[in-house]
Amino acid sequence: MKTWAYLMALHDKAGLDINYIFESDDEEYRGEAIRYLTAMVGTETLKQRINRPHSDPRALTVSIVKLEALKNMESIEKNVFPVAMSDGADDANIPLRDFSSALAIGLAQAGCAKVKIETPGEFDEAVSGAYQKMLSIYKRLLNMQEDEFTPETLKDIIESPAIRLNHAIALALPPIVRLAFEYLKDYHERLHLLLESA
Repeated sequence: MKTWAYLMALHDKAGLDINYIFESDDEEYRGEAIRYLTAMVGTETLKQRINRPHSDPRALTVSIVKLEALKNMESIEKNVFPVAMSDGADDANIPLRDFSSALAIGLAQAGCAKVKIETPGEFDEAVSGAYQKMLSIYKRLLNMQEDEFTPETLKDIIESPAIRLNHAIALALPPIVRLAFEYLKDYHERLHLLLESA
């Protein structure tokens, strides 16, 4: 929840008009998370954006969902931009979610769609900027090459909800596992010992 509170504060500072809807099958967990998040955010403006749908019918929706839930969807609305997050292959480790990257991808797509609707002449420029940001995330998290995700691919994602759904499933973001942090901690300790002995 600290990550979400931080992201919300950044979006508020940038003047973005974003509402944050948190859903879960576990009502107790959802209620606790919303109370915790509401207590963490500083301003009344942000508090009013938690679990309140946008009233504007033109609002675009970025949905960060589990990969399995997305696979069960047959279709999505034209104003929905999903980002899937996989549980990973190793159940022995507790996954840490990279919500910052997921939200960046979703907002990049929604931003391009908004430009296409409101100022179509600037669409190619918006796609170019969003593409670079998205590609850098995909390279880091999925080891993706430039020929696997192109600006034309992004345009197709913006244009077609069916293509958008299929790409969200295919490009599901993996978790960051605790094991990686333990490895880095161990590596750091060894380097420190080496420096002390030198």
